[in-house]
Amino acid sequence: MQQPNWNNFPQQLQNLYVPKHNFSLVALHSAGHQLREAGYYYPGEHHDFWEMCYVQRGTITITEDDRVYKLYPNDAIFHKPWEFHTLKVEDGSEALFSIISFRYHGSEIDPLGKGVIKLSANYTETVNNIIRESHEAFDFFKDTDIIEKKKENYSSIYERLVILQTECFLLSLLNDMNLKDRQDNTVAAMHYKKVVNVLKEHIYEKLTVEQIATLCHVSRSNLKKIFKTYTGYGVIQYFNKMKIIKSIDMLKSGMTVSEISDKLDFSSPSYFSNAFKRETGFFPTAYKNGFIKIIND
Repeated sequence: MQQPNWNNFPQQLQNLYVPKHNFSLVALHSAGHQLREAGYYYPGEHHDFWEMCYVQRGTITITEDDRVYKLYPNDAIFHKPWEFHTLKVEDGSEALFSIISFRYHGSEIDPLGKGVIKLSANYTETVNNIIRESHEAFDFFKDTDIIEKKKENYSSIYERLVILQTECFLLSLLNDMNLKDRQDNTVAAMHYKKVVNVLKEHIYEKLTVEQIATLCHVSRSNLKKIFKTYTGYGVIQYFNKMKIIKSIDMLKSGMTVSEISDKLDFSSPSYFSNAFKRETGFFPTAYKNGFIKIIND
């Protein structure tokens, strides 16, 4: 066997291959199973972390931004940060689905947020293991699947192992991802998609319900019905939520509160600030400062 040339070892170290790793799961926020009866409806929400919904039994309808999906057993969908989403269990039978939400740094898992993923059967065991071990390692807020803190009798090493197991699960999905076209193409779903896209096109304007109905060529009553069905909100309430989500990117780009308020056609900077606080839990300046701190750290 040829012996290494130790005299050149420092130079050899410089030429070592270092695998690229652009992904880091830094926290779990929730992990649990939900069994819901037929017709159950969860109204729309959005948040600043990722969330996976994995169907183990039954059929559910998911609204995600301007898209409507049907999910069947072994289907999973990932909601990206600040992506509006709702959930409804279809009539006929109950549904069992698993929710895991998490925060990460990097862009490597972005492809997971592009539609419905059909998981192979072995992933069911992996999801169940992550949820079971999360409940062993963490304390949860009462009557919820939201993680509060690490259990005192568990080491930080075990906590990290649970996070690493979740990270490996996500990376495995990326490696053999099987995207499926599960979009709902019914007339009502297509009308909803059209309205949301019209709102996106007019995000910098102040619109009334009548103006939106006219732009979308639907009656006011039908417009209200569509939004109640797919979002659980009124159209103006949803439009304001879209504006707040848009303002987050504007804050990150360096725009001031006054500039954003004017650009998005809010009545005043203070009105915008209060609306931002209602949606995110923070005033815009505090949110911006927190983002800058994360970048600098």
